[in-house]
Amino acid sequence: GNNPVFCPGPRNVALNCGVGEFGMPVLAPGTCPNIVRVPVKSTFTCRDIGVNDVIVYIIVAGDTTICHSLVTVTDSVGIGQPGANKSIECTDELSFDAPTVDACATLHFSTTALPDGYVCTYNVTRSWWATDSCGTSSDTVSQTVTVTDHNKPTVSALENKAIYCFAAPLFDTPTASDACDPNPTLTSFDSRIPGNCPQAYTVTRGWYAVDGCGNVSDTVYQSISVTDTTRPYV
Repeated sequence: GNNPVFCPGPRNVALNCGVGEFGMPVLAPGTCPNIVRVPVKSTFTCRDIGVNDVIVYIIVAGDTTICHSLVTVTDSVGIGQPGANKSIECTDELSFDAPTVDACATLHFSTTALPDGYVCTYNVTRSWWATDSCGTSSDTVSQTVTVTDHNKPTVSALENKAIYCFAAPLFDTPTASDACDPNPTLTSFDSRIPGNCPQAYTVTRGWYAVDGCGNVSDTVYQSISVTDTTRPYV
């Protein structure tokens, strides 16, 4: 008949890489050394997840009895934490710091979409989860990268020039560029300094650019000197 004294009680087996072993508990000190316990099933796989009724043969001095041991097989997938949330400049390469996962697990991820066009500040989140051969999924972990723009635009330099008073001063238009904003706004302003006669003067135009994040470029100037060296005639 059943020998409950030597029958192993309920056991928990956690799968590792899809396999788990049923280990017999150690008998108490002083137990007869000729006791042998043989489980009918000692190796468990994905299909055994849940509660299993395992038959165990107990052999004592040649006498064999049968008992039943309940074995609960579980499976889980461990996943670590990714890198901490961080901020980068829009000129930096967008990168994420992936978490570690259990051996034999496969790591998956999804990333939120990038903005369509220039945005001053935005967040990008990558989420990871892992699965194993049993189809078990881990918890989901994520990291958010905040992308910002602190880079000021640039305005191309222009050369000063001189004209005669009978010509109209015509300024050149510089080029505004920005590392992140493809269309910075170019703004100009003028100033005038009189010369030694009404027809002689210097007019200066300054330009600066502003990107969509409010970053302002250095100001670039071009001066046009208007001279009058033509003597009157009668």
